[in-house]
Amino acid sequence: MTHHHCVLSVIAAMVLSSAALAADAPATPAPATATPAATDAAAKPESAIQRASYGFGMGIGMQMKQEGLELDIAQFVRGISDALAGRQPVLTQEEIQQAVMAIQEETMKKRAADGDNNQKAADAFLAENAKKEGVKTTASGLQYIVVKEGEGKTPTPSDFVEVHYRGTLLSGKEFDSSIQRGKPAQFKLDGVIPGWTEGLQLMKEGGKMKFYIPPKIGYGQRGAGNIIPANSLLVFDVELLKVLGPNDPNAAPEAAEAPHAPETPEAGK
Repeated sequence: MTHHHCVLSVIAAMVLSSAALAADAPATPAPATATPAATDAAAKPESAIQRASYGFGMGIGMQMKQEGLELDIAQFVRGISDALAGRQPVLTQEEIQQAVMAIQEETMKKRAADGDNNQKAADAFLAENAKKEGVKTTASGLQYIVVKEGEGKTPTPSDFVEVHYRGTLLSGKEFDSSIQRGKPAQFKLDGVIPGWTEGLQLMKEGGKMKFYIPPKIGYGQRGAGNIIPANSLLVFDVELLKVLGPNDPNAAPEAAEAPHAPETPEAGK
């Protein structure tokens, strides 16, 4: 199950649990005083409760956007309001479960179709790209171009490294860039996708390369949330600034700066 479907499952479990609790509890009468009208959307939250509430909403919204989940905002807010007010849910557990399952099924079908199309596009691109001057292809299918030869150390999988990089999809859309952030990334080489682990071992400090990473040594069928679609070909411009060694104390705090979804994809996903 992908993270996308896990998020849907968690939401479904929360909703169903709330519905079950509401069904067992006595209905709460509406308060005698009407709820105040919604504040101006442009108004800045002032109290701690207002700011925390806004923060919770932003957090949920950002998660939903990242995962590419579509929600009816009005009904989403209605559900929260009903739960907080103790009102009886307007849908049964069965109705909610059926709706969530329908969305999961539709999402899986679309993801599979998109993944197939992306794989075909990646294969076609790599076949033509391999014929171009300066492009080298490894046994894994990784393609790379040496932009600038380095003269320093070459990293091993157990080393932490410091790099600058820019990552784009086949369409040219940029999905991540340490250059844009203005800060080099530091991470352990065996903690990122296989294409990166292999590619950086072909470099020396001070060197620059362009990687063309096939889906099978990238993020594969699972993709990376709503940022990197399933079976995407990844293009990275990489500069190896420094090999920090296996136990560099300054590297560990920056491990989260690795390219998106740094964990190694599971085989067959």
